[in-house]
Amino acid sequence: MRYFRLFLFIYIGFIISSLLIFYFGNEGVAEYKKLRNYKTELRNNLEELKQINHELGDELELLKRDPDINKVEARRLGLISDGERLVKIEGYDNRGQSYEVGRLFSWDIKKDNRNLIFKYIGIFIPLFLIVIFGLIGFLKKINGNGS
Repeated sequence: MRYFRLFLFIYIGFIISSLLIFYFGNEGVAEYKKLRNYKTELRNNLEELKQINHELGDELELLKRDPDINKVEARRLGLISDGERLVKIEGYDNRGQSYEVGRLFSWDIKKDNRNLIFKYIGIFIPLFLIVIFGLIGFLKKINGNGS
């Protein structure tokens, strides 16, 4: 009976540590959900970048075809033709729009020891149960012999 109880405590510790690693470990369910959310963010970012690329392609085609748009764009950048004078008005900023290339995503791969912590929990739970039930058995023997 004593070995069965020892086996049972070790088995309980193994089950608890396995469940903790499965849900909260380095490759557990919680980490999987984080990766899935990151994948969704990357897909959304890719769609935004495709849209920006499409808009820039349209603008490039306009710049290739229409010389008047080239002149307007050159003036917006501060370039002038021969014989023209540049007039700057104080307090007026004529830089126009700038492009946002896209959000930068990075995935921090941190080496953590969550699995190790859960393995220690799995080792110490059976030891703790063995000590507690050993003390309970010892106290029962003392009280049974002492009365």
